[in-house]
Amino acid sequence: MENAGYKYRNGSHVRTSPDGQPLSFRLIAITTTTVDCEAAELFRDAAAKVGIQLNFTALDANTLGATVYDSAAPDWDIFVWGWDMMVDPDSQLVVELCGEIGSNNDAYYCSAAYDQLYQEQATELNHARRVQLVHECQQMFYDDACYIVMWYQRKLQAYRTDTWTNWAAVPGGIILNFTRQNYLNARPV
Repeated sequence: MENAGYKYRNGSHVRTSPDGQPLSFRLIAITTTTVDCEAAELFRDAAAKVGIQLNFTALDANTLGATVYDSAAPDWDIFVWGWDMMVDPDSQLVVELCGEIGSNNDAYYCSAAYDQLYQEQATELNHARRVQLVHECQQMFYDDACYIVMWYQRKLQAYRTDTWTNWAAVPGGIILNFTRQNYLNARPV
């Protein structure tokens, strides 16, 4: 960081950019999501060791959502938050479209090349070709580093089979995910 011009100045413990701006950022996570708060604290502490200040604030879920999606006046720099996925990858790929800024695009990512690739995969009927296009979308988004995926969460879930039937194993967990299949199909025994 020193060689790139990010230096400690005037005895500060926070580095400044070559143009003199302190490397100090707002970091938010949801109060009740313990693992997210612990991850934010881990980020904060690791960043401090290299001279980057992350000012961590834990918010309730509604406030965090309103803060992240306030495209008119964003008041954050980094957030720790998670996504659940549906079976078809389109449910996540659509989020990164330029047209989703102000809606689901919480990273405010916009790439005409990504949008074009997304449209190709969305209309591709050949399964193997679509898989290839989906992987290209994912690689492009990964290379642009809009999200840093810290972990893939395994969900411990409990549900009753003695009183309910028609449960189906689906990616993302039987319950509490974006897939509505089990809520629509579960029936009392």
